[in-house]
Amino acid sequence: MTIEQAAEMLGVQPGLLQPFAVADPFHDGLPLEGFLCHKTDHRYGAVVITRVGEQPCPQLIHATPKLRYPFDRDGRFRSPPIARAHVYEKLDGTNVLAHNYRDAAGVVRTTFKLRLHPVLRNGTFGGFLDLWRELLERHPEAVHCRSALQNRPPISTQNRPPLQGGCMSKESCSSVLIARESSVCGGCSGSAGGFCSCFAGQHFGRF
Repeated sequence: MTIEQAAEMLGVQPGLLQPFAVADPFHDGLPLEGFLCHKTDHRYGAVVITRVGEQPCPQLIHATPKLRYPFDRDGRFRSPPIARAHVYEKLDGTNVLAHNYRDAAGVVRTTFKLRLHPVLRNGTFGGFLDLWRELLERHPEAVHCRSALQNRPPISTQNRPPLQGGCMSKESCSSVLIARESSVCGGCSGSAGGFCSCFAGQHFGRF
């Protein structure tokens, strides 16, 4: 698959795609190739995987959407029309997305990625891969979350995400963004841009 074909799949200009060739740290370094999208809307951080291992296997993985801020550069608030809102303290953190992908033989694997990197890794701002491995080791109940992904949309966690019985509490995580291809999620009144924004503890357990 060419970068032009990947851009057409996402509906963006080729210049907004970044090619990658990485190893999946959660599956024995399985090679993954493709393109990562930098368009700052509902396609922000999405990846088009073109090869898994040595075989072509094109697939689109939606990531956590870039939500518009309800204010402009001058600080004037312009809130969009909403049916209801749940508001919690916003703690800064790093976004981690759990998602499935398949290989050419149809084998489905669950892995994790940063918003603007195709896999989870350690970086300048933190040992995200090491911390996530520690989280999975200390909280084996997180396996419920991984199995819940079978035939489901990706799950995105933001900020301190210790898992409690397979679900997140609003005390441990400020928000959960559930990426969906449909325009309306079963637990919400609706969403813009094909994505549903639900807050921690309110929707996650419904998987």
